[in-house]
This record gives sequence, structure tokens and C-alpha cells, in this order.
Amino acid sequence: MRSPSPMLDTSGLPQEAASPPLRRGQRTWPAVFSGALLLALAWKVWTLALPPHGVHPWRDADGLGVARAFLHEGWNILYPRVAERGGLTGIVGMEFPLVNWLGAAAMALFGEHDTWARLPVWLCLIPLAFGGLALGRRMLRDEDTARVAAVCLLLQPLVLVFSRKLMPEVPMLTLLCWGLCMAFDGIRASWGRALLAGVLLALAAVLKPTGVAAAVPATAWVLAAWKGAPGPERKWVLARSSLIGLIPVVAVLVWFRHAHVLEETYGLPLFKLKHDWWEWTRELFTWTFISVVFGRCIHLFFLLPTFLWMLVSWRTTGRVLKEHPVVTAWFAASLGVVVLFGRHNFQHQYYAIPLTLATSLLIGAFVVAATRERRAPERWRLAFLAVFAVTALLRTLSYTKPPELDVARLDAAVPKLGPPGLTVATDLSTPVVSLVTLRRQGWSLPPASLTPERLEELRREGATLLVESSFGGWLPEATRARLPPPLYDDGQVRSYSLR
Repeated sequence: MRSPSPMLDTSGLPQEAASPPLRRGQRTWPAVFSGALLLALAWKVWTLALPPHGVHPWRDADGLGVARAFLHEGWNILYPRVAERGGLTGIVGMEFPLVNWLGAAAMALFGEHDTWARLPVWLCLIPLAFGGLALGRRMLRDEDTARVAAVCLLLQPLVLVFSRKLMPEVPMLTLLCWGLCMAFDGIRASWGRALLAGVLLALAAVLKPTGVAAAVPATAWVLAAWKGAPGPERKWVLARSSLIGLIPVVAVLVWFRHAHVLEETYGLPLFKLKHDWWEWTRELFTWTFISVVFGRCIHLFFLLPTFLWMLVSWRTTGRVLKEHPVVTAWFAASLGVVVLFGRHNFQHQYYAIPLTLATSLLIGAFVVAATRERRAPERWRLAFLAVFAVTALLRTLSYTKPPELDVARLDAAVPKLGPPGLTVATDLSTPVVSLVTLRRQGWSLPPASLTPERLEELRREGATLLVESSFGGWLPEATRARLPPPLYDDGQVRSYSLR
């Protein structure tokens, strides 16, 4: 008996007309994906224009300082310069400053402002969204699962927070995501994609080498491709895989060796290139470390409603972990890398941002598995994503404390502070932030340390201007009494000549 036409069901009606849920899903998911992307882009977008503030303002300030140095002192990407340089050249060993260089290029095009400097990082949300979808399709082999995972990745709290700062984390995550997609394809059949994967993963590694656990899924794909390939093809699988792995390793060795030479030559070890990798062995048995690392995984990456649902539906969670062993192993390895950073986890949440990739994939797989047998599974998934989005946005509030200053008054004051030159800026608790906020180069120091004798030493080292402020801290009265009348004073900022 002849089978019915694929376009007709048994009643003879067109299948499209007979399947309204499918049509609704086809219309709904593009809208949900686009809405999530727009939400991620629009969330507190005005903070792009604010001085460094909130969580990790010093990292944002360091990035802005390097970008401005490219803009004003030369475009050689191999010799980045920082603002907090004292009387030295400012050349420093650091991660590959591609993001800072692009921020400087944006300022050269649109004007010197923090908004434009941060623009390349903010725009990375767009390729990250599509990269999350592409990676989900490859690793989870299910369109619905990939969609949920991509939306969860885009709305991760740390992704939202760090996409507003001139820091390499979100660009690194984007490169890592697309590098893995190209590696998945390149290992099996494509030399072009293998080469592209190596380049993308190399860039991710030199921007921030915290995504090293990505070697776990890549190794699993190599083994699977090697086993599935005919005998004569296996050598080419290994050759393409070696190309993908070799390029990032060489890039990391070359760049960070160069960074170490810069640190030794120019005497500015501001960026930490060393770490005690055995520190975790002393910390892993302390409750503080356990609560910070594993507690943060629950309430920051999975988010509490998701974790509770996974806990209640523990059988489904266990089944998902077994059905996706590569993702599970990647998550475990990523969490292991976070543990290796030891006490840095107490103040440096951004080291854990590569964990968002595997976490989002696991969330997507769980949500689809947990809703598949329910009535109207699409509605359940949409409801979950709504809860996830609200929880993520609320979770970011603790990371986005606005700066305690009058930004408009500051913008008006900056060009009036005094002539160009090395500056001493007061800074109570987050060195470099005040200096970069004032768009100057020189020293960031606690006001209590700025005695007349210390100011004289700094003047001999080249300092020409002193700035105290309400946000950096006011000078002791004894110091102020020894200074000449201020060049500028608006109640928020005061500047003094040290010439």
C-alpha cells in the first residue's frame, strides 16, 4: 500500500494546517531568542557610559587605561601601556590586549569616551548568542535543547555584568564557543574549519587562558572521530586534531613568554601572571572555600530556581548527566579549574566564566528532558526561561552598584583639572580607578599615605599634579595645609600643582 504524501496526514488535510503547535513553535522560538538577545543588549545599557563601578571596577579601569594608551601613545599591540605607571613608561606584561586595542579603535572612530571603548565587548553578545545555539546543536543533537541552552548562556549573570566592562571575559567566551564549534566540524572532515578552530581557540587562550577545560570535549571528539573513521582516514583525523591543539598551545607559550619579558624589562608587574597552583589543596577543606566555589555554582551559574528543580527531579537530572557524558565531563573539568584558582575565587568571579558554557548546555538538556512528557512542553520551557531571566537580572543587582559621584559634574571637571602630566590621584580602596576616571596617568594612592614628604618624593619622580576627590578620598588636613591653592575645586574634585 502506498504511503501517504509527506505533506498530507491520513485525513487528506495538509500537514501544516493539521499541526498548529508546530507552527506556533516555529514562530515562538525565533521571537524568544531575539527577545533574549535584545534583553541582554538593553539591560542597563546606560552603564556603558559610566566610569568604572560595581564589581571589579579596577579591572574595568585597567582595561580603559590600556585602551586610552593605544589611542594617545601608539598602536603597537605588542607593547600595551597602563595608566597606573608611576614615573615609568607604562609598558606592562598582560593578557593579549586585543580587546583594549579594539576599544581604542572604536574611540578613534566615535570619540574618546568610555561608552565607545566598551563597545566591542558589548557587541560580543551577538556572536555569543548564535555561538551558543551552534554549540548546543552540535553537542546536544536536539534543536529544542540547543535553543534553551543558548538563551540561558546569553542571560547568565556574569555574561550580563562583564559585557558592560572593558574586560576580556565575554570576548574570550565568544571565541571559545565558536572555536569549539569549528573544532567539532574540523576534527571530522574540514581542514579549513580545523585551522579556523585553532586560531579562534588561540585567541581565546591568550585573551584569558581560563577556558582550558575546553580540551575535555575536544579530546572526546577526537577519540570518537578516530574510532569512527576508516583505517586510512584516521591519520588525517589525528593531523587535523593536532593542528587544532597545537596553534593555541604555541600561542599561549609565545605570548605569555613575551608578557613576562615585558614585566621584567619595564618593571611593571601589575597583571598577575603567576599563581600557587597548590593553594586549593589547603583551601578545599575549609567551609569558606567550599561555600564560595560550590555555593556560587548553585546561585550564580545554575541559579537557585533551576537548581531546586534539578534537585527535586533528581532522576531526570541523573539521566541527563548519563545521556550527555561529554558535557558532564566538561562541566566537571571546568569546575575543577575554578577550584585550582584557590583563594582567587573569593574576589575574582570572572575566572569562572568559562563554566557558563557547560552549565548552560546542562540546563538546556535538563529542561527539555523534564518537560518532554508534560502537556504543552513549549509553554513549560517558556515559563522556565521567563523565571531564569528574572532570576538572572535580579542576581546581577548585587554586581552593579552605581558610582558614588556626579558623573555630569565630573565630565565637566576633567578638562579643567590642570595641564597634562603625571598625576597623583587619591584612591581609598580600588587602586587605578580614580586615576582612570580622571583620565590621567601616574599614581593611585590612599590619601592617608600622601604626606608632604611622600608628595615631595613623587614630585621628584615626575608628578606634576595632585587630585583629591569625594570618590577617591580627601587628603589629610596636614597635607592640604602644605599645598598651594587648588587649580580647580568644585566640591567633588580638587586639583593642585606639584610643579
